[in-house]
Amino acid sequence: MAVAVSAVVAGTLAPAAGAETFVANRLGDPPPGGCRPAACTLREAVIAANSSAGNDRILLRAGARYRLRRAGIDDAAAVGDLDVTDPVTIRARGHGRATIDATRTDRVLDIPDPGARSRLVRLALRGGDGAGAGGINAESRLILVRSVIAGNRGTDDGGIRAGAGLTARASRIVNNRGGAGFDAAGGLDSDSPTDDVLIAATEISGNRGGGIGGAEIEGPATIVSSEISANPGRPGMAAMGGGLRLNGPTRIDRTTIARNIGQSVGGIDAEGLGGGDQLAVLRSRIRANRAVEAGFGDGAGIKAYARLRLVRSEVRGNRAGGGGGGVANRGERTVIATTILRANRSDQEGGGLALTDTGAPHLVRISRSTLRDNHAVGDGGGLSFVVAEPSSFLQAVNSTVAGNRADDNGGGLELRGGVANLNALTVARNRADADEAAGGAGGGIYQGDAFGVGAAVVVSNSLLALNRVGPDGSDPQCSGTYTSGGGNLITARPGCTDLAGPQDLVRANPRIGRLGAHGGPTPTIPLRRRSPAINSARGTAPSRDQRGVRRRNPDIGAYERR
Repeated sequence: MAVAVSAVVAGTLAPAAGAETFVANRLGDPPPGGCRPAACTLREAVIAANSSAGNDRILLRAGARYRLRRAGIDDAAAVGDLDVTDPVTIRARGHGRATIDATRTDRVLDIPDPGARSRLVRLALRGGDGAGAGGINAESRLILVRSVIAGNRGTDDGGIRAGAGLTARASRIVNNRGGAGFDAAGGLDSDSPTDDVLIAATEISGNRGGGIGGAEIEGPATIVSSEISANPGRPGMAAMGGGLRLNGPTRIDRTTIARNIGQSVGGIDAEGLGGGDQLAVLRSRIRANRAVEAGFGDGAGIKAYARLRLVRSEVRGNRAGGGGGGVANRGERTVIATTILRANRSDQEGGGLALTDTGAPHLVRISRSTLRDNHAVGDGGGLSFVVAEPSSFLQAVNSTVAGNRADDNGGGLELRGGVANLNALTVARNRADADEAAGGAGGGIYQGDAFGVGAAVVVSNSLLALNRVGPDGSDPQCSGTYTSGGGNLITARPGCTDLAGPQDLVRANPRIGRLGAHGGPTPTIPLRRRSPAINSARGTAPSRDQRGVRRRNPDIGAYERR
């Protein structure tokens, strides 16, 4: 019979009534013979806790390394991994963490009972090597607090397979390696479609898997104040994404997703949301992710089939082998607000952003945002909106599109199909035919057909200035057919005659400054003194500008000069 340590010994860690506390005070891994107060190995403590009803506690010595060396397979924790069959909290006592090292004999923890809710506090689990998951295989709810899951490898999932949801707080899941299969995850695989996942103040980095490098989450998820970085899909495998694969509604807040590499997606793969579920990315940074597959690596930062909300975030320096260097979404709705898409590149269309539809209208709203310095080898340096549904709708207001390049058409924006309403935009210093190879039109904006249907584009109170085309290009400011809502200012260059009507202005010198930080959360282009854009917008201009400055006698474009 296992002997429990009294509450006096446990001090402030005394268990609740009906539970017991076991202290693992012996570091070796001999054949288990019972947990005694004077001599209890970690394996013996687990066996004792399994035999004791209630939510027991196992206390480990902080700074100590508990090595598991007994090879073999069973479900009783006598050999191989530690089989947990009853609710338990395992924690380090004292300052720092305790390490459980499986020494490549098996995985570290196996929790086969759905009722064996397990909580790991200030632990490091290393050296797991198992069939299935390498670090932890859990059929119950798993809770990690200030713990590290590192250096494990499995034939399927490297770090953790969670079958009933997961909570990870102030923890690290790093440098684990999954198998070569399409569904193999390097760091974390939460495969329950109904149990939620909470990841808070946690790092998931340096993991590698055949299907996903970082984490795959099947059900609802919240990821907050965390970092998911440098997770590669295994080279040559059909790795959908390097960082995250999401199949349920997800909220990502104040999180960095960076330097992940996948075949078809680099940072976030939310194709599994099915168009109707929501992916919200708030106050986050999506940086330097890569989707390397030529022609199919879409959405290097974010690839979604979802209702996407991207708010107060930065998507920067991502590169796609297909379309959508920063973001690609073919879901039902896209909302981008107070966000910067910068220096992203696609080898096809949509250097910053590629938006399409799939059998249902796609409703898009972009506000108070900046698309800058993005590059598309195809069309749409800043944004590509190519839709088949006539009722797909793009509304862009109080935003800046500047310094983007397309090797073909639409240095700033490419609009094909559906309806687009552009109000109070500044579209400046973009370039089409940037490679000077095969021509291109619309240095600022390109309007064209998608599936035989042209885009209906209304432009109001917008500034199109100093956009360019290569030597074989045409129509530097805009190309195609437009409806003017009045109050537009275009540079006096060829083309764009639809926006040069009696309620619009055509001026050779728009007197604008450089893109930069001129107040507000996103970069803007200021109006210089005596700019013809000052006080020249129509009454349909929004009441505030991109920075949030109130418009009194409104100016043309995204910037209101005070």
